[in-house]
Amino acid sequence: MLDRSWFRYAWPIATPPPLRHGRSVLAVFAVAAGVAVAGPLLGYRSDVAETRGLLAERLVHEAEHLAETLRADLAMLLAELDRLGTRVAAQPPGRQGAIEEALGDYALGRSTLFPGGVALVDHDHRVVFRMPESLDLDRAAGVIRNAIDRETPAVAPLEPRGPALVFAMPVRREGHVVGALVGVCPLGSGALELGPDPPAERRVIVGPARRLLAPTDLPPTLAAAATELPASRDGQAVALQGELVLAAGATLVPWGLRTVVLAEPATILAPLGRRFRLQLFAVASVQVAAVLVLAIFLRRLYRSAFELERRAAQKDKLAALGSAAALIAHEVKNALNSLSAAASLLETGAKEAAEPEEALAVRSIRRQVARLKHLATSLLEFGSPSAPQRSTTPLAPLVLDMAEALRALPEGDDVAIETALDQSVSAPCDPLLLATAIDNLGRNAVEAASAAKDLGRCATPRVVLTLARRGTMAVVTVEDNAGGPPPSVEARMFEPFLSGKPKGIGLGMAVARRAVLEQGGELSYARTAEGSRFEIALPLGPA
Repeated sequence: MLDRSWFRYAWPIATPPPLRHGRSVLAVFAVAAGVAVAGPLLGYRSDVAETRGLLAERLVHEAEHLAETLRADLAMLLAELDRLGTRVAAQPPGRQGAIEEALGDYALGRSTLFPGGVALVDHDHRVVFRMPESLDLDRAAGVIRNAIDRETPAVAPLEPRGPALVFAMPVRREGHVVGALVGVCPLGSGALELGPDPPAERRVIVGPARRLLAPTDLPPTLAAAATELPASRDGQAVALQGELVLAAGATLVPWGLRTVVLAEPATILAPLGRRFRLQLFAVASVQVAAVLVLAIFLRRLYRSAFELERRAAQKDKLAALGSAAALIAHEVKNALNSLSAAASLLETGAKEAAEPEEALAVRSIRRQVARLKHLATSLLEFGSPSAPQRSTTPLAPLVLDMAEALRALPEGDDVAIETALDQSVSAPCDPLLLATAIDNLGRNAVEAASAAKDLGRCATPRVVLTLARRGTMAVVTVEDNAGGPPPSVEARMFEPFLSGKPKGIGLGMAVARRAVLEQGGELSYARTAEGSRFEIALPLGPA
């Protein structure tokens, strides 16, 4: 089996075809996102419904409690008027001074139940006494008349939209109604103090004919909702103003007054909305992050699978090509050996006959034979790589031998081969594989330097081979001043069958890199100011 680990350095990753079933994957993502969002949404709707239900129950209880409290306050005020009326009725007729004394003592000295004022009216509806003198009873005439004529207590608003209630209690003497005692108590003060509103709620008192009595600073939306609430819906919460307001009421019989508690659900549900938006944002963030991570993972997985498939196909292709190349190279090498032997005979004959033209032809033949032998050897090494046989080897003699081999090349006469070797460097390596790598790098450098001289780009071409110790690595450097390869070739330097030379087949660099990698080393390339530099780095550890 051929070792093709170097293929990962050979070809760039091709662009894979578009991912199939993309719509199915997007549909799966959409379903997952919908499921993730459905949880917070259903939870929010459930919380909203539960909160609205609890709010409705609380409003009903608040309205009923406010009605009971107001009913008790009204009863207390009427009882106080009845008690005072009993005192007034006990005075003998004609003792108006005693009556005034009793009322004044009650209104100003001993009671704050009627801070709006008190008055005494006779059976003919004439005002006998009032305190303060500015107390206007014209708007309470109907209440007073009802109390005297029907002989029952009466309670009504003092004015159509006034924030005060007027109380009228019949005054009896010897079983007959002789007049009425009247008291005025403003809503929100005295015995009719509504108290502070609960959070996010407003408590309202509505009079007969849906007249808003208190408070007077209610916003128009809430005021309209309070007056629109039907009396038939007492004991339950009703959504009004397009569900902007939730209201519950209770009626005080027989006074015709209603207590209403209002709340704006949007204000109370605002924290739930903020929490839902926060949850939705968190879920969306996690969902988007998960989708991105999954998309990146799938993309990498897909590209990796595509690359593995491409490499497998390329490996099979190159394996077949390597086998065929090895067979052809073996046959060609046998023929080249025969040609080389024949060229040697011709060279000997030409020297004896002193024929310069024949000697030149023989040298041309030998040069081409040497080139073809190198190509055949490269094909054999490419098609049938040998396993590394490591041993601790002094590297200076090996590099020196390679320098001598480069000087023996047909182009060696035109190029100066220089060496700078550290004689103390040894490393565990396969000498044959290392020699193959140095030979391919040096041969390419010599040929490139010779071509640069022929093209006039370099007057004194040279190739420098150095050996040095660098930390825990032994480094062999092959450097030339040929100007470097074209950028198109430089980007794909180590691909097989890619060459910048007109007559090259592009196996030298690929074979050199594989030979170095199989020994645990590294082969790197760098462009210099004058040409190219290749470095072979081998670890100095034990074999």
